[in-house]
Amino acid sequence: MGSKEMKLHYPMECVTWNKAREFCRKVTERERKAGRLPGGYVYRLPTEAEWEYACRAGSKGSYNVQRDANDANYLKSAQYLKSFACIDGGKTQRVGQGKPNAWGLYDMHGNVYEWCLDWYGSYPTGKVKDPTGPAEGKKKVARGGCFAGPPPHSPPGHAARGDSVRDAGLFLRSASRYQFCPEDNFYGILGFRVVLATETVR
Repeated sequence: MGSKEMKLHYPMECVTWNKAREFCRKVTERERKAGRLPGGYVYRLPTEAEWEYACRAGSKGSYNVQRDANDANYLKSAQYLKSFACIDGGKTQRVGQGKPNAWGLYDMHGNVYEWCLDWYGSYPTGKVKDPTGPAEGKKKVARGGCFAGPPPHSPPGHAARGDSVRDAGLFLRSASRYQFCPEDNFYGILGFRVVLATETVR
């Protein structure tokens, strides 16, 4: 962070995958020592499947909030996107300003991309339950979109189309996924969200 002022009400940013994992390890150690951890549980990054499950919060559509039935221009509205996904101003926004999903989780769409535990790879074929990524790889999954638009490592179909509002609607979807090298920090667009769950080695 250098001499930058610590902003406690903004998302963590400029953080590599390994630094995010180290943070989780230290929180786990502290909470275990204090006797506050359930048996067999740790703080860690979510798997990609866990992240999407939490983001959707039971929703089936492209986004985790319901459309306003009276708003025919839902994702064509720049003002709606700014309030919904924290993409205004070309920088991170104070957390919790937009509408939470049904489970009370804020900023799952936008603000910063969030590291997941999994290596990036093709989805498994057939019906699966709680899938994890490949056992090894070169890049890690990040989910959630960010204030700056689609990243340079987006999968095919996520390239910018010259309309920032329309593009935002594409890359902010609950199902959108991205890949970054674990050592990437991308100067403010990559952060993370911690889960309390059973340990998973990836």
